[in-house]
Amino acid sequence: MKFILFLFLPYFTFAQSDTIIKGVNYSWLQYDLNWNPYEIGESNENEIRNGKWIFRDQQERIYQEAQYINDTLNGAAREFTYLNYPITVKLEGLYVDGHKTGYWFVKERERKFKRWKTIVILLYDQQEQLISKAITYSNGVPKVEIFFAKNGEEIFYRFYKRSGKMIRETDESPWVTVLI
Repeated sequence: MKFILFLFLPYFTFAQSDTIIKGVNYSWLQYDLNWNPYEIGESNENEIRNGKWIFRDQQERIYQEAQYINDTLNGAAREFTYLNYPITVKLEGLYVDGHKTGYWFVKERERKFKRWKTIVILLYDQQEQLISKAITYSNGVPKVEIFFAKNGEEIFYRFYKRSGKMIRETDESPWVTVLI
């Protein structure tokens, strides 16, 4: 009696229709040595970045989600930092022509299923020059807002109550330096 043995080997192909995440069709996948995707994105026929892109680190955590138009960052973006595990820091904002522009929110959460808390609000001009930085109360309302000159020097400050009402505005630095 003879037996015929069929050996089935997995066969992986990655076509455009194979990679759909949350309704978005991704045409670009870059893998690490363990076959984990670390760059996932949309591109045109010339392999120029167009559309949504997801970048992951070696531990398979997302460290950036961004929009590209003609290989330039344009649109909403989120960047993640995982320095003090399990605390995660998220930076959310808008890129215009490759530059951070407008309000960027720095948020933090202590564990995966906790709520995000806004800890800092940054304001950038169109050339990614920092205009102001607001340190917030736990409810997300600014506590102190620091305004910067073109050279990066702090020029004036605004202080707020927890309710959001401005207390005072001054050009005197609130940071105390003690000389011994």
